[in-house]
Amino acid sequence: MSHAELAIAEDAISTRIEDEVLVLGTEGEDPRYIGLRGVGTRIWELIEQGGQTREEVISQIVSEFDVDEATASADANGFIDSLVERGIIREG
Repeated sequence: MSHAELAIAEDAISTRIEDEVLVLGTEGEDPRYIGLRGVGTRIWELIEQGGQTREEVISQIVSEFDVDEATASADANGFIDSLVERGIIREG
């Protein structure tokens, strides 16, 4: 596990509309758009606050949602990996 802090990419723009967060990554030729709901929204909020590592995000998810640590870890890490791969967040 990485102990590096997660951060929103400088080119990412987000807005909240009711219970969904819409995110647009604007750098490059192909904009990257995703819509987040539920736990994905909460993970985004935690990263947006700044100073959070994967481990801290997972710990917070376990404390706020009815999920065990193994499931939260697998799901959150997969989600975070997909955001990093898309260039919407960075780690380090």
